Amino acid sequence: MNLTGARRYSIPLFFGTDYDVKLEPIPSCISADRPAKYEVVTAGEYVKSRLEATYTQWDGGALV
Repeated sequence: MNLTGARRYSIPLFFGTDYDVKLEPIPSCISADRPAKYEVVTAGEYVKSRLEATYTQWDGGALV
């Protein structure tokens, strides 16, 4: 918890992440009445989308 009042930035660290792993709901958590809320993506696609959303000048390879 930031008690200083000063702005700060934090990012999660994905150490040793397998970027090809599919991120999908546990089958027992979805049904016809409760469909999945999000499309299935890979961990790499998700991390890339979060970087692009966070850093508006992200070009997919380096910050500019």
